[in-house]
Amino acid sequence: MNTRILIAEDNASVRAAMRQVLENVGKHWEIIEAENGFDAVAKAQEFRPDLIVLDLVMPSMDGFTAARVLNALLPHTPILMHTMFASPMVELEAHKIGVRTVVPKSESGTFLSAVEHFLNPETTESFG
Repeated sequence: MNTRILIAEDNASVRAAMRQVLENVGKHWEIIEAENGFDAVAKAQEFRPDLIVLDLVMPSMDGFTAARVLNALLPHTPILMHTMFASPMVELEAHKIGVRTVVPKSESGTFLSAVEHFLNPETTESFG
């Protein structure tokens, strides 16, 4: 079975770019896309991903709210927040609700490293 990664991002072009970055790694990752937090919760329940990547600012249900719900539903699934609004305050709040790490959208290399770490923690260095 392929490793499943759920990406919740309201901007279609950013979502497509994230998909491309992940697909270019050459691993057998199944990428599932969601347009907002509600969509992410529904797809997480349906597909049971191995990793969830949430944007912070999304219509309908923001990343913090989605993370709270997802952490309750799938407590062992790591959640990574990928946002333009990364700050110590955002990181603190995110960690309180079960997000494992916050990665600024401006740091695409860090994004891929974080994904690799949470999917293969035994083979990568500590992250977040």
